[in-house]
Amino acid sequence: MLRALWNRWRYRRELSPVEQWVINEAMRHLPETARAILAQQTTCWQSIYRDFAVGEVLLYRCQNREIHAFPNRQLELKWLTLQLHSADGSQGRVRLYLVRGYLFSMHFTPPDLLRAAPEQLTAERVQFHADALELREQERIPPSQVHAPIVLPDWLVQLGQVYPLTEVSAPLEASFRRKRLSEMQTRLPEDYWALLEVCDGFRIGRIAVLGLAEIYSVALSDGEYWVMATDGERYLVVKDEDSEGTVYYLHYESLSPQISFVCFADALGYLLSQVAKGSATSW
Repeated sequence: MLRALWNRWRYRRELSPVEQWVINEAMRHLPETARAILAQQTTCWQSIYRDFAVGEVLLYRCQNREIHAFPNRQLELKWLTLQLHSADGSQGRVRLYLVRGYLFSMHFTPPDLLRAAPEQLTAERVQFHADALELREQERIPPSQVHAPIVLPDWLVQLGQVYPLTEVSAPLEASFRRKRLSEMQTRLPEDYWALLEVCDGFRIGRIAVLGLAEIYSVALSDGEYWVMATDGERYLVVKDEDSEGTVYYLHYESLSPQISFVCFADALGYLLSQVAKGSATSW
């Protein structure tokens, strides 16, 4: 019972009062164009993940709606920081990050601010680290250097005959792929790594398959995991610092993945079948 209640709070799809307060305070300092984009982005979330231990909030936008992006489409952009003052006299801050032009995360320092009541907080000032309205592209291979059309692996072509395959992103530069992998310090499945050489993410059915530009880590009961694909409720993950590249299937109501796959293709096929059924394995 307590575990179920914890998960509903940790993964619920609405902004908490303090998170909504942060958005409102940020909007007060934005020009009209940026304010309109942020307002539209924050009307619908596929899922929201909170790590209260570190004060981090990860925001996953709805995939079945057209959501406008900021012109600055860099892979990860430290956007702005709100300096906060609490009613008890303590100081803190919350920092907002964009990914590919979409609001993606909030980082509260100290972490206890994530549980604070908005009426106990005052925003003393805002510091902008980057201009979200500046036209900046991601670190991708220039279109002139991308072979067209992108040749997808046979297993993905076959899945694409059953499920709609859309939003195929161009691959990242090889140097960035190597840099990102070294930062992750984990082994990725060989077929997933081969996939990254021809594209960096796509949508298939209701599932977003994340490339190196969007792959992110989550803390589960037995360690850190990297999320490679999700529909907002079900996930394919690989464990941090894993030397085997094993893929695990995870439902958001579970704190530990239990179904494992040797290759990403099989795992994605299983995830698609679970989404199609509208249910997931109960642990």
